[in-house]
Amino acid sequence: MKYHTIVLSTLISLAATSTASANTYINLNTTDNATFANGKGQNVNLSITPATLGWNKYSDFLGTGARKVWAQEGSESVYVLNETTNTAEKLVNFADPVGTSYHFSFAACTTGATLAQKGLTLATPVGTYKDVVRLSFNAKCADGGLLEAWFAPKVGVIKWSSQTIMGANTFELNGGKVA
Repeated sequence: MKYHTIVLSTLISLAATSTASANTYINLNTTDNATFANGKGQNVNLSITPATLGWNKYSDFLGTGARKVWAQEGSESVYVLNETTNTAEKLVNFADPVGTSYHFSFAACTTGATLAQKGLTLATPVGTYKDVVRLSFNAKCADGGLLEAWFAPKVGVIKWSSQTIMGANTFELNGGKVA
C-alpha cells in the first residue's frame, strides 16, 4: 500500500509540475507552442521543453534564441539563465511598480529592462489582450538587442521588438496553442 501511495503522489506531482503556470504572465506549459510573425514574412516558432531543476527551455525566447526560463512559483518573478556564467538573472517581477529596472546580460546587446507599462490593451493577429505589461529593454547595439516586449496574462509573450541596422523588427503572436 505504501508503494502505491508513493507512486501516485509522484505521478500527481509530475503532472502538476508539467502543466502549471508559475505566474500570471509567463506560461510554462510544456504542451504549448506559438508562432510569431513580422511584416517581412519572417516567422519564429516557439516551443517549450522541460529542462532541469524547474527551468524550462524555450526554443526561441524573445527572438534571442534558445533560453532557459524559470518563473518563480507563487510569485510574479521571472528569471533567465545566463549560460556563460551559469547564473539566474531576474528578467522581471510583474508585481513591481512601473519604473522598476532590472539588470542582466543574457543577450549580448541587451543588458537590462524597465517595467514600462501595465494595464495595456493590445491587439495582435490572433486577438485582443487586456492587462498587458510592457517591458522596455536597454538595447546597446545599433544592429541588435531587444527594444520592447509585451506579456499578456495567462498567455505570456504576445509581441516583441528588437533593434536591427534597418530599424525595429517587431514580431507578434499569430498562431499556436497557448494556455
